[in-house]
Amino acid sequence: MAKRLLKRVTRNPSLAQSLPGGFSLDALHAQADTLSSLAASQCHYVVGLKANQKKLWRQAQQLVKTTIPLTQATHQEKTHGRLTQRSVRVYRAPTHLAERWNACGIIRIVWVKREGIRNAQPFVQEHFYISNWDLDASAFLEVIRQHWQIENGLHWVKDVTLKEDYPPRRGGYAPISWAVFNSFLITLIRRLGCRTIPDGMRQLANQVHDVFRLLT
Repeated sequence: MAKRLLKRVTRNPSLAQSLPGGFSLDALHAQADTLSSLAASQCHYVVGLKANQKKLWRQAQQLVKTTIPLTQATHQEKTHGRLTQRSVRVYRAPTHLAERWNACGIIRIVWVKREGIRNAQPFVQEHFYISNWDLDASAFLEVIRQHWQIENGLHWVKDVTLKEDYPPRRGGYAPISWAVFNSFLITLIRRLGCRTIPDGMRQLANQVHDVFRLLT
């Protein structure tokens, strides 16, 4: 779905240039053809970088170890009893990238460290991002936080809580139907003000009359 959306945007320059910001994408889309299409359409992007892009990943790791960042920022927050600190450093992208990345316009490497307490246990995570966007660390932090909010608020719920990748039926239009139903369920539960999706599911379980009342 994401690739179809990107193709539609890149094939319509006026649409691409009308976008107020840019694209924030998972590491799945750290592909040279995808990023070069976005760059050619003058679209900004921030894309996750993982070890499957081996050479670029190693260059990013080396950059963090040996280079002073252009800008850096730190942010702390406490949500649902969990304390998290995010540290962001922004680096100028290496001048010598693999030839296939030449048309992608990569100018920044972003390093993000998340650490804190989760379920009474300390955790530390490090992430890399590549971008053709000339932003400082505070601005990149906000873009990345917004992306994580989407991941946590939608994709995590669908993948883990509702197990959308393993629907009871998979043939024909069944997966699409389940995706529509799950989206409706998430929206309904959040409109009811439930603390979590499982809480809402328990509240609605076997309450047929309440469900029909909410549908009308």
